[in-house]
Amino acid sequence: MRLLMSRFARRREVFFLEEPVFSDVESLQIRPCARTGVQVVTPMLPVSGVEERRAVLDLLLARSGCAIAWYTAPEARAFSGHVSWLATVYDCAGRPSAAGRAFEDRLIQVADLVFAGGLRLYEDRRDLHPNIHCFPQGIEQGIPLRATSDALSERDDRMWDATHQHMAALLTMTERNAAFPPPSLSRFGSVPAFPDAREVVPAG
Repeated sequence: MRLLMSRFARRREVFFLEEPVFSDVESLQIRPCARTGVQVVTPMLPVSGVEERRAVLDLLLARSGCAIAWYTAPEARAFSGHVSWLATVYDCAGRPSAAGRAFEDRLIQVADLVFAGGLRLYEDRRDLHPNIHCFPQGIEQGIPLRATSDALSERDDRMWDATHQHMAALLTMTERNAAFPPPSLSRFGSVPAFPDAREVVPAG
């Protein structure tokens, strides 16, 4: 995911939305990652409720314009489900919490593209979406190395090719159909999923 975000950042604005940080004054702290150019966004909120998070997201979209959403945390739909995204990508990196399952069901319904971060996740969801792809991030715990390698050997080339083709088609489609500059890409997830976030530098 980090590599894809870095590639997208070469052509368009990419925002990585962090978890809120307590602050007496509601604001958005936006800092570019020195290595990748991804804009790391930290909501500064006195209260981290759904309404407050929705308000800062709207503030960010007012700045960036129309955007493509890339979700790894289905729960983020609670404060972003009202947005008319140019396109929606769901990157299923793990099993959602009990509270997140309902959000995941709705997210899969509205997503234009779905990635599953492992064979088990893919097998559980492959019948739920017509455009879902296995996109493993490493060796899955509990699956023997040889079995995993054999299972992936027939899919590896197709998986990577299909991923790039689908993302290129998705981004091209949204740029062609919208009378706007190249769209932004907003990503919702946990901070550890984007390790370069610790290397950001102040804007300006």
